[in-house]
Amino acid sequence: GIVPRAAQQIFDYINGVGWDSAEPFAEDIEFTLRCSFLEVYREELRDLLRPGNNQKLKIKELPQRGIFVDGLFREYITSKEEFLHVLHAGLRSRSVARTRQNNHSSRSHA
Repeated sequence: GIVPRAAQQIFDYINGVGWDSAEPFAEDIEFTLRCSFLEVYREELRDLLRPGNNQKLKIKELPQRGIFVDGLFREYITSKEEFLHVLHAGLRSRSVARTRQNNHSSRSHA
């Protein structure tokens, strides 16, 4: 899928693999990557990385931070493998229900 390929490109870029610049990153440049995963289900936001958390998530905007989801958990990651682990954990938490067309249909947007 597109999400794992995008993650691979991000880590390739950070590691200087397969990008056009002949200049590597300066030694003092540090990257911090965090990921979160939410779903919209029945007009409610749910944190898929903390499925037992019943805190109501709210979309907010602050001038210094921009648009964000207040209360959404963010996991630090350092590799594509860690990202895929977080992705799969979130996918297991999605809301699913049987429909006439599909026994495991997702009932949400993630």
